[in-house]
Order: sequence, then structure tokens, then C-alpha cells
Amino acid sequence: MNLRRIAATIATSAALATVAAVSGAPAASAAEPACGDGDRIYAEYWTSTDEFGVAAERTWVDGTSYNTVQLRFNDESQCAWGSYEGGSTVGVYLEYEEDGAVFQVDRQADSTTAYTGVWSDANPRTMRACADDAGQIFCTDWF
Repeated sequence: MNLRRIAATIATSAALATVAAVSGAPAASAAEPACGDGDRIYAEYWTSTDEFGVAAERTWVDGTSYNTVQLRFNDESQCAWGSYEGGSTVGVYLEYEEDGAVFQVDRQADSTTAYTGVWSDANPRTMRACADDAGQIFCTDWF
């Protein structure tokens, strides 16, 4: 992603927040952002406005910690991202399959709460979210 695109993304988000604050309407009603591979700002935006569905979820218990990794999506934009919450410190990332090849993208630093940037899940891509918990890999089903 180039610096102009990052600046435009930040400016768009600031403009949406300003419109929402002035009008009293939620930011999501002002305009729907487009999906850009790896853009974390959109994952933040849709998470904060609850404008997402959960395509797949995987849970596991590590000792006494309950952990969940989710593949979330915004249907209007055809974007998906991975989300993790739990008691373990894990790295969360996405995998997508396209033309028979699997790619791992957007691994985030180990944390007890983390999410990836958004990635296009338009056909022919299928995606899943994964968490690396001390070398044990836990992934959602493909979506």
C-alpha cells in the first residue's frame, strides 16, 4: 500500500467521523468504505459499528483459557478479516485459497486480542482465519 492510499484512507475515516458527529448519524450511514487488501482501518471501522457477520469460528481451551478465532466479513464490500480473543497470547492471520494455491497473509503480533486487516473475499477466493497458539495452529473452516 502506498503512502497516498494510506493518507486517503485516514482522511476518509476522519471525514466519516466528522459527518457522524455533526449529523448525529452513525458513521456507517455516511458511506461504506471499499475493501483494500490488508487495510486494518476498515476492520476497526466495521468492528466498532458492528457491521459484520461471522462466517466461521473456532474455539479451544488452553489450560484454563477459553480462546476464539473468527473469520468476520462485511457483505456489502466483500471483505473479510480475522479476529482473536482469549486468554492465550497468539498470533492471528488469514489464509486464502485462489486457483489451487494457499497464501498466508497479514499475520499480527502475538496478543490476547487481535485482528487482521481486511482482504477481498470476492470469488474465486475462499478464506479462513487462523491462530498460532505456541506452535499449535487453530483455523476456522474455509468460507
